[in-house]
Amino acid sequence: DGAAAAAVKAATSAALSRERPLDASVYTLFAIAGAAGCTLTHSVLVPIDVVKTRKQTDPATYGDLSLLSGAQRVFKDEGLPGLFLGLG
Repeated sequence: DGAAAAAVKAATSAALSRERPLDASVYTLFAIAGAAGCTLTHSVLVPIDVVKTRKQTDPATYGDLSLLSGAQRVFKDEGLPGLFLGLG
């Protein structure tokens, strides 16, 4: 229907015209938020991936261990850097 399409077009163009322009400070905040999110995500997922990989590549040592037990074993044997292998 032509009237409905015109109404939708009017509503969407009005909404777009009210949006404030984005400047460099807003994009800087977007970048900081993205970096913080990635840091949090990788600091949680990399140790899980290390333990998973150990379970797959060294089943004699890590095969029967749970995720938590495997993480404790890596920490005991190699310290905290062992859990973050491959991060950088």
